[in-house]
Amino acid sequence: MNELRTRPPIKVSVTCPICGSSESMAYLSPDLPGLTPEQLYGSDVEVRAVQNMVKCKDCTHIYESPRYSDNDIKNAYIQATGKRHDSMFDLKVKTFSAALQKIGVAGKGKCVLDVGCASGAFVKAALDQGWTAQGIEPSEGLVEFARNRGLDVSAGVFEDIPLAATFDMITFWDVLEHLTNPREILEKANAQLVDHGHLVINVPDHSSWLGRIMGKRSWWIMSVHLSYFGKKSISELLNRTGFELDRSMPYFQVYTLDYLLRIAANLKIPSAVFFSKHLPRRLLELKISYYAGQTTFICRKRPA
Repeated sequence: MNELRTRPPIKVSVTCPICGSSESMAYLSPDLPGLTPEQLYGSDVEVRAVQNMVKCKDCTHIYESPRYSDNDIKNAYIQATGKRHDSMFDLKVKTFSAALQKIGVAGKGKCVLDVGCASGAFVKAALDQGWTAQGIEPSEGLVEFARNRGLDVSAGVFEDIPLAATFDMITFWDVLEHLTNPREILEKANAQLVDHGHLVINVPDHSSWLGRIMGKRSWWIMSVHLSYFGKKSISELLNRTGFELDRSMPYFQVYTLDYLLRIAANLKIPSAVFFSKHLPRRLLELKISYYAGQTTFICRKRPA
């Protein structure tokens, strides 16, 4: 039985997910307290709801504390339908295809695992470029979308992948900021990569030029994000989990203007609703390549 149905969810204070320190200072106060895990988390939920964010006094990482338990958050993701995340599948495949080419790792004869793969757009892009590709995703609805397209996607979380399984590359596209335990997850990823295997992480980057301009007003500060990474905290995390950073690059996505305006409206960005309702359909259907302050980190497993 779902744990959320048997007891009221409660929030608990947590230590820094990067360095483990219990010393922190206030960063942001909640603007919509009292929301349930289902309202806060889940891949089809977009709540512009700042939760209690703190900044680690030791490594300066920004994270949510107190927060709901790991099981509460996991169960909320399992129940999410994920319809919005499947609506732009073809354009997401195009985005990932371009990103894979920039990463520059040849896929022929190699195996890649995409963690938190949603409806499998990256899996499809990797298959098209010669990889043996599979994904894992907690949302049962998104897994169904992926399987209906014939993609190898399992229902679950990364911890469910057997330790005996090994990969040439493991990717986390817009996933790390959703995790309660990023350090433990990357330690497991290191154990399951072949020697010199690649790790790819894409996150909202609060140290990017756009992140620095937006600061605490960033559109990436939303209910589903448990951590706010920058280049310093990513470097600290990689160092602690046995990885070396090869290089990083800005992440560009391709979506329709209509889709972007609907997301902006959900995030309470002024004028988005007006333009969404009044722009001609031919303009709303324009495909736009845009940068929103995300960074892709291409990493390699550190030699033993």
